[in-house]
Formats: sequence, C-alpha cells, structure tokens
Amino acid sequence: MNHSKRNVAIAVVLLVILLLIPFWPKLKSAVHPAGGSDTGPMVSCTMEITCPQVLDYMDELKPETAAAIPKKGIFLPKTELEVPEGSSLLDVLQLVGQQQKLSVEVSGSPAYVVGIGGLRAGDATDMAGWTYTVNGESIMVGCSEQKVEEGDQIAWTYLCTWE
Repeated sequence: MNHSKRNVAIAVVLLVILLLIPFWPKLKSAVHPAGGSDTGPMVSCTMEITCPQVLDYMDELKPETAAAIPKKGIFLPKTELEVPEGSSLLDVLQLVGQQQKLSVEVSGSPAYVVGIGGLRAGDATDMAGWTYTVNGESIMVGCSEQKVEEGDQIAWTYLCTWE
C-alpha cells in the first residue's frame, strides 16, 4: 500500500513537470521579467519592427491579418531601450511585445519567431517570414542565443521575398 501511494505521487509529479515544460519560457519570464527594476546592470540598445514589403502583398492576406498591419508597415519605430545585461534578442522582443501590446509567437529551440503583431510567417507568400539584423548585419545565430550588447541597433523585418 505504501509503495502504491508513493508511485502515484511520483507519477503525479512527473505529469505536472511534463505539462509545464511547454510553458516554461512564459513562466520564467513571469517570475523574472526582462527589464525589471532590480535585475542588475542594464544596457542601452534600439529596436525597430517593420514590415514594408507586406504592403505590396495586402491582397494576399486574410482580412483579419490585413487589418492588423500598421500604416507604412511600422509596428515599432526605432526606439531606445534599456534592458538587463545578458538579455537575448528574443528577451528584448518579448519585452517590447508586452509593453507595446504586440503578440510575439515563437516556435522551436533555438527559437524561431513565427509571428509579431498577428503577422505570421507564410501569411503574405510561402517564403515570407520575420528576420532580424543587429547593427545592420544578419546574424546566423538564433534570436534566443544572440545576446544584446551596449549600443546594439536591432531591426526585426518581415520579408516577403528574399531577393
């Protein structure tokens, strides 16, 4: 009887752990939000989020997606930010998303940004998706791995073609 109760307790704990794994990044950011006042040293950077190419593909979008596209294709103009030292590009994007009420959809590990502000990869064309540059250069590291450094200029751009 004792072994049976112990086995059930272990099974319940394992089940809870397995159920929480997909939500771990959100739970972690809820407990330790990026940009909190007691997070230690901060770094300055800028970020912009734009989708200028999609304006040429508005007829290809679902009506609800088209309605979410801001005029001139600018979700966030170039904005100065103070973020905790050691933040990843994804941390900063999610922080900005919370502050600006922009949804940020992420998939996989390393993280791939599927959607920002309701505009998702593949919405405009089969090849469309979000990409980023740091200081004007494409970085070949996942956004969850790339750390933000003092003075970085981060640009998230939705591309419909890669030419």
